[in-house]
Amino acid sequence: MKNQEQYKRLIRAAFCFTLLFVHALLFWCVWRGYYSLLMETQYWKKGHWMILAFYLFWSFILPRVYGGWKVGYLRIFNVIYSQILGIIMTNVLMYCLVTLLTKHFENALPLIIMTVCQFLLISIWGVVSTRLYRLAYPPRKVLLVYGEHPALGLMKKIGSRTDRFEIGEMVHIPNGSGELKTDETEWGEIREIEKKIALYDGVVICDIPSHERNQILKYCYGKGVRCYTTPKISDLIIRSAESQHMIVSY
Repeated sequence: MKNQEQYKRLIRAAFCFTLLFVHALLFWCVWRGYYSLLMETQYWKKGHWMILAFYLFWSFILPRVYGGWKVGYLRIFNVIYSQILGIIMTNVLMYCLVTLLTKHFENALPLIIMTVCQFLLISIWGVVSTRLYRLAYPPRKVLLVYGEHPALGLMKKIGSRTDRFEIGEMVHIPNGSGELKTDETEWGEIREIEKKIALYDGVVICDIPSHERNQILKYCYGKGVRCYTTPKISDLIIRSAESQHMIVSY
């Protein structure tokens, strides 16, 4: 599965292209078969292509705002919901454009019928694309490394996403282990954890001492292992801080 990681974006792009092609085909039929005929001066070929490009642009951008293209990351319902919300906004926008081009409030029934058809196709697309993605990328078997606080809450959250994660093993690190950083016993514990990490597709870090967390993060980064960690208060403070660019002049 690690060798297939590079193809993730390509697979999502293929899913995206497929749905956009269907949207373009439906809109082209409605536009050329009905709305373009209502214009006082009809477009030449390039004008129709420009309208289609405008529609495809918003058909891609608006669902993207709501995460509609995150196949494999979001649940099937969330993907379908985001796509439907985005396509509704796109079609409303296109009706406003049609009104400006024809200078009248035209019959919206063709667009409504097209939208209903898109709802059905989006639902089918969401189910099929997500299942194909899960076939190509089954759930990751991860190692859970936790500290003094129980990791039951995190385990429940991971358990709710069985399509993405599967806990293979749990390792406990007490908070006092970071006091003697040069002690051979402490380094031995880290090495044992590193050996276990190599057996899994990723590691989840939950509330362990900073020293051990940094060691595990460095190891995962060096080996190209996916690492998921719950943020500490210091991480949240730094993330919300404003960066300053210091200019040194001589």
